[in-house]
Amino acid sequence: MAKRAQGEIERCDKREAAIHEAGQLTVGLALGIRGSAWVYRSETIDPANEKLWVGKREAYGLVYSAVAISGLVAECWVENPATSSDEITDWIDDGLISPSPEDSANLPSSYEGKLAAVVEALALLQKHKAFFDWAVEKLINDDLITDGVAWERFQALSNR
Repeated sequence: MAKRAQGEIERCDKREAAIHEAGQLTVGLALGIRGSAWVYRSETIDPANEKLWVGKREAYGLVYSAVAISGLVAECWVENPATSSDEITDWIDDGLISPSPEDSANLPSSYEGKLAAVVEALALLQKHKAFFDWAVEKLINDDLITDGVAWERFQALSNR
C-alpha cells in the first residue's frame, strides 16, 4: 500500500473532524441545544500516527447521550450510509470504535442505553441531513460555526 501524502492526510483529518463536530452540532440543535463548533490544526509532532486536525463543540445546555455519541455516529454514517444503529452500538461495545473520554462520560453504560442514544442520533442526522452537510462544508472551509450562524441556518433548513 502506498504511503499517503501529507496534504491528503491533512484533508482527510480535517474532513473527519468536521464530520464529527457537525454531527454533534446537528443533533444538539435538533434537541434544542444551541452551540458552536470549530476545527483546528493539532500540535502533533507525529502526523503519521496522530490527527493533524481536531475539533471542538461548545454546547449551551445539557448534553444528552444522543448528542455525545452523535459525532461518532456521523463518522460511521458518512463512511457507509447503510450502517445500522445495531452495528454501530456493537462496534462500540466490542471496542472497535470508541467515543472520546469526554463523550463516553455522557453515555449510558448499558447496551440498551447506548443503542437508544445511537438510534436517536442517527435518526436526527438523517432528518437534518441538509444542515449536517452544510455544517461539514462550513467547517472545512471556514474552520468555525458560531452559535448564531448555526441556529439561523438550522432554523432555515428545518422550516423547508
